[in-house]
Amino acid sequence: MAVPSFPATVSGAVYKVGDAATWKVGGVDYRQWASNKTFHVGDTITFEYDPHVHNVLRVSHEDYNSCNTTSPIATYVSGNDSIQILGPGHYYYVCGLEGHCRAGQKVDIRVPKVDQPTELSNGPHSESPAGPSPSPTHGLSRHGPPRSSETSHSPIHLGPLHHLVFLLLGLSIFLI
Repeated sequence: MAVPSFPATVSGAVYKVGDAATWKVGGVDYRQWASNKTFHVGDTITFEYDPHVHNVLRVSHEDYNSCNTTSPIATYVSGNDSIQILGPGHYYYVCGLEGHCRAGQKVDIRVPKVDQPTELSNGPHSESPAGPSPSPTHGLSRHGPPRSSETSHSPIHLGPLHHLVFLLLGLSIFLI
């Protein structure tokens, strides 16, 4: 019997960078803001700003540290940019306007690697070496603005077994 497969899509939390202060120069310590959050794969980060005064550049670690904005990985200019996190790693963002990064308008979004669940067996558990993490360059995708029902105050995370749960749920539909 062939069972159709479908991708399980799980929405994570939505975080507005800077919270109510949004993405701007001064008044926000983005390092502190990010350190108070635990980001996960599937979460969405949003940047809200005046596009006539600011932008958002995703840059390398080196360019983040030196505030070099000449070779961005990605550029966002809408004033309401939503970026979904698709993989673990560090994601570095700066404002590309002159002097803004050096004035503190930059943020490091750190997404920890989550260990995959080990296979259940009757024998002893063995640890296998983890493979390389996906490259952060390919870890994000651009989406439209978040739905009004999403909030940055109530992250919901289903854990590493969510794919199995959705698969079993999908299979149960065919058995009814």
